[in-house]
Amino acid sequence: PPSPTPPPTPPPTSPSPLPSPSPQYSLTAAVGLNGYTTITFDASADLAFKKGVAVLGGVALSSVEVLFVTDEIPARRRTLLQAARVNVNFTISFEELSRATSTVVALDAAVAGGGLQMQLVTEGLTALTDITLLQVPSVTLRSLPPSPPAVPRASPVQSPQSAPLALNSSMSILVSVCALVVSVACSLSLRRRARRGRLVECVEAPPLPIVV
Repeated sequence: PPSPTPPPTPPPTSPSPLPSPSPQYSLTAAVGLNGYTTITFDASADLAFKKGVAVLGGVALSSVEVLFVTDEIPARRRTLLQAARVNVNFTISFEELSRATSTVVALDAAVAGGGLQMQLVTEGLTALTDITLLQVPSVTLRSLPPSPPAVPRASPVQSPQSAPLALNSSMSILVSVCALVVSVACSLSLRRRARRGRLVECVEAPPLPIVV
């Protein structure tokens, strides 16, 4: 009969990708956006802002985060001549310090030259009339997670074989002491009887020389 066909060889498994390094540096800045309030600066405006910053900074969208948005002047105190403006504090995460410092230079130039305003309008902030740099971009080192606590060393466990050895050693010492006591007792008894003129043989221990 024909030999059975061997099963097909499974394809080699591809190695799992290495985890990406965690961001180590943070760029923090704040800008004022004229034409918006905390009410009109909704989720779509938040996304448009992050897209504009990511494009001009040359970073991934996921690395840009809006920390908080506040009104420059509360609505109840704003007059008709005062334009609405929100202050947006944001941060950008980086893995390398060189990328963070180059982004600081790029954002400074974009705010001063009007490039950031144009990009934000392109991304969807159509009500934006002016932009002001409130906090100069600065780079800080993120705090690293604390080191795990040291694992205490376990005390050495006595092996089961060492216990009988210790017991045997104790028994040997005890037997030797008992033999010594019996030998001394017999020796003293022989001396006493020798003085009386009678010699008694001690059966419990080996005979010892009689000292007169």
